[in-house]
Amino acid sequence: MAAPIAAFNTQNATPVVSIVPSPEYLDQLTALSHSVPTLQKAGYVMYPLSRKEINDKKRCIRCGRRCKSRDKKRKERKEQEDGAPAAEDKNQQKAVPTTQGRLAAKQNPAAHRCRFHPGQNVNGRWTCCRRSASGFAPCASEEFHQTQEYGPGEFESRWKFHSTPFDSNVSPITRAAIAIDCEMGIAVDHESELIRLTAIDYFTGTVLLDSLVWPDIQMIHYNTRYSGVTRGNMEQARRDERCLMGIDAARTELLKYVGPSTIVVGHSAYNDLVSLRWIHTAVVDSFLLGQKEKYDQQILDQQARKAIQRVPTMANAVVSPYDVTPTQAGKKPEDGLSLKAMAMRKLGRAIQTGGRRGHDSLEDAIASRDLVHAHILGLTTEKR
Repeated sequence: MAAPIAAFNTQNATPVVSIVPSPEYLDQLTALSHSVPTLQKAGYVMYPLSRKEINDKKRCIRCGRRCKSRDKKRKERKEQEDGAPAAEDKNQQKAVPTTQGRLAAKQNPAAHRCRFHPGQNVNGRWTCCRRSASGFAPCASEEFHQTQEYGPGEFESRWKFHSTPFDSNVSPITRAAIAIDCEMGIAVDHESELIRLTAIDYFTGTVLLDSLVWPDIQMIHYNTRYSGVTRGNMEQARRDERCLMGIDAARTELLKYVGPSTIVVGHSAYNDLVSLRWIHTAVVDSFLLGQKEKYDQQILDQQARKAIQRVPTMANAVVSPYDVTPTQAGKKPEDGLSLKAMAMRKLGRAIQTGGRRGHDSLEDAIASRDLVHAHILGLTTEKR
């Protein structure tokens, strides 16, 4: 099946202005690529996961929390001390939902690390306690988490990462730089699952790929409020053969345009690369650029305050109420590093305004690309 290229559900796509791919500009873009340690610190996976790292990815099938190796050892030690009862006996001993919907257990509730609803979420209410599915504490608890049972190699396969392949024969469609954005839903194992992939050519703005991705695993929900993708959208796309079938197919399609030196641009793109199970070293993250700008500005502000304090006349000056900024008056400033906030502040562009329709990954990919471009233009202006 040919890969779908037409954009999916694009709301009001921002007109894309082409960027001249001069050698000087490409050098500047390349210079912005983050080091491997910086990417790792930001959450990017830069090497295949070890056995321990994979095991630590397992989640509790009841509450959805990660079950670290230390939790498993704690449970095994407890069972050795007490004598491990049968699974059904343990459930009868501990999980006690109450009519008030509060946590309760026959043993010490404070020691119960696993807190959950044993019922199902039906029309926004839990069947176990009839409480609203939002804003209320779980109504049952267990002392230990319970992980799902997997077949040999099944879980390892789910967390296998793939590096960008090296090919000495560069394909004619390989791009110097691309911008990407992905949308994710929540799978039955409580992990984020890729459901939409968008990629554009960084310089021309041409849409290379914008497709729904049929999940490899059963889904709890499609996170429609943020992803903009409904279950109906996905099922219709499969019937029409207009979606990519699984993560591997999506990554393979994307890699048609990517070589080892292709620069991948995105905003907090570690989420996107993890959802693709993809390792790539040439990355420019607009969030990390904004984070560094904010840090540098804080240093400059700190130096300015120290300079003022060294001048007695300024240090003792009376500040007029009209000189007090909202921040000085006690209003806590917004963090301001989200894609939406940065696009408005730096580009004067309102994005992610779809409300319940969710985000548009094409709009977001364009915004992250334009933020990086604005950053480069700012650096160029400073040098003049």
